[in-house]
Amino acid sequence: MTPTILIALAALAALVIFYLLPYTKENFENENVVNLKTGLDQLQNLKSQLENLEQDISNLSPNLLNLEEHKEVLGNLATNINTVSTTMLTNMKNIETQVLTNFNA
Repeated sequence: MTPTILIALAALAALVIFYLLPYTKENFENENVVNLKTGLDQLQNLKSQLENLEQDISNLSPNLLNLEEHKEVLGNLATNINTVSTTMLTNMKNIETQVLTNFNA
């Protein structure tokens, strides 16, 4: 290749680079702006979710206190239910035994 052709190719390459450089820089900046806006939207969404969660926790607090206050009563109730069910099972077995004894007699 002759020096003239090389100079012409270099000049053409320089024109292409200088033409595309602002375009790509602008696209890059626009993409960054879009990403920043998307990130900001996501942060605002998370903030809203955290506020909702804080309100939910605040609403649950009185219920948790009520459960703590009634914990002993609930424990006694569970014990009583267990005792009654055990007694019922024993009585049913006794009845079954009596029925079988009477049937076989």
